[in-house]
Amino acid sequence: MSIRRDLTIAITAFGTLLATQVGFVGSAFGQESSRAVIASTDLGAGDWMPQLNSGTNRVIYDLVNETLIGLDGERNLVPRLAKSWEPSEDGLTWRITLQEGVEFHDGWGEMTAEDVKFTWAMFLREDSLMSRTKRWKAAVSGDVEKNFEIVNDYEFVLHGDVPNFLLPAQLAYSIDTMQIQSKKYWDDGEEKARTKLIGTGPYKFASQKPGVEVTLEAVDSHWRRTPSVKQLIVKVVADDAARMAQARTGEVDVAAIPPSLVPEAKAVGLNLLQSENAYQCNVHFGGIYPFEHLEKEGSGLHKPNLPWVQDDSPEKGMAIRKAMSLAIDRQLIADSLLSGLGKPVRAPLQLAFITDPTFEPAVYDPEQAKKLMADGGYPDGFTIDLPIFKQGGRLAAVDVANALAGMWEEHLGIKVNRAPMEFKPTFRAHIEQKTTGDPLPGSDAVGKVWGFCQNPADEPAEQLAGGIMPGGSFTNFHHEAAQDLIPKILKTGDADERTRLHAELGRALAEDYTSYGVVAPSAPWVVSERVASLPVLPGRGEFTNLEYLELNE
Repeated sequence: MSIRRDLTIAITAFGTLLATQVGFVGSAFGQESSRAVIASTDLGAGDWMPQLNSGTNRVIYDLVNETLIGLDGERNLVPRLAKSWEPSEDGLTWRITLQEGVEFHDGWGEMTAEDVKFTWAMFLREDSLMSRTKRWKAAVSGDVEKNFEIVNDYEFVLHGDVPNFLLPAQLAYSIDTMQIQSKKYWDDGEEKARTKLIGTGPYKFASQKPGVEVTLEAVDSHWRRTPSVKQLIVKVVADDAARMAQARTGEVDVAAIPPSLVPEAKAVGLNLLQSENAYQCNVHFGGIYPFEHLEKEGSGLHKPNLPWVQDDSPEKGMAIRKAMSLAIDRQLIADSLLSGLGKPVRAPLQLAFITDPTFEPAVYDPEQAKKLMADGGYPDGFTIDLPIFKQGGRLAAVDVANALAGMWEEHLGIKVNRAPMEFKPTFRAHIEQKTTGDPLPGSDAVGKVWGFCQNPADEPAEQLAGGIMPGGSFTNFHHEAAQDLIPKILKTGDADERTRLHAELGRALAEDYTSYGVVAPSAPWVVSERVASLPVLPGRGEFTNLEYLELNE
């Protein structure tokens, strides 16, 4: 069972909401089409090592590869390469049964449990950039060879060292997803395999111009979905306005745009698709690692004297964190930057979608914020580094970060050093090394504060275990409540009880302002006149379901 949220699948056509199953006015369905062009913001450098996936090339992985478990239009877990999964009563072991007769592209053979075991080991390598690595490692007690038990070609058992009832959610979609690879293909030569992606998906990899475009071809008689569009060309168009213009002229058929461009898109008569609540943008504070004694890295990670920490007077540190929240006009960001395609949120991380509905909304009060800055010992503000980075399909990320900087400067006197950079590998390395409490090289800042946008999760604890727990693969900060509640959630088999515990965690984080939400944007895409229909999954900032694309020709 998944935790349902109020997400709507909608299509906007000239400002009018229509159901995706209906398609656009004047459209025709089911016609076989020769080619469609998709405009992406980035495709990476053309290196197809899956555990190093940067997220920018997610659209290619989603079409060529497949996961063990998928999500339907209401975000329920559904079979994909796995047709069934069953935990032991204590949650320590999982028995998973695979689909039969699923073939890898280009004659690389049938997908079996040996391929899944090989993939599992690949995603646990030391160089893995996946945030879920710790959870996948725990599922086999840290030893794939010993604790990934192959029963037969289509069945395997995972033997873990801690109860984990959330493993299916950890194997379903996210930016960091385990997609099954062909052992035979990779054994034939890793260097060659990194230049061409092979999978079991509805499209196969045909060719690429690294960093420019990738050409995909539909798989005939695919086991799950045979596309009607026989060739997809996914090309990089980095500029937001250029992507929109090319959709208008018909040079591209599908393109993502930031919410800020939606009014212009409507004004010129473009058709719009929309995934509501596609992601949530949050504020994180650097250097909050009070449980660093549990980290392998040693000492010096936690920064007790930062303005937003102040371990000697923790009430002052909380006053600063709260002041920076009260200075944010979330409704203005939602109405202006997001063009009304989003809503203000307060609970942090992915928790805003499932926390207690009686939870008080975020308040905008710049005068009280100034008072709290004085109470916290910084009436004239201080200097921070604000890393600003693009985040794949979460196209509002940069606009939201700049809005935060402007409001903190205007209302609190905080000097913000805006620092544009790549997320992977540049800023992610600061998080992995837990150097977020240090200023950037050559900076006069006291430390880093950053905005980060995350896809919603029906089971947030499965991602938060790696994001706010000591020893996690992607630890943004530590929090006392998480040390108690996240292990409880992972060990709880009852979905309703997990929901209650998630709400308790969200309240604990938000009430002391260790991290907090800002807005939950929708993700708009513009489409050309050739597009008849494209069903949009909720809660996804990236391109989805392109194998279901139907054209008018």
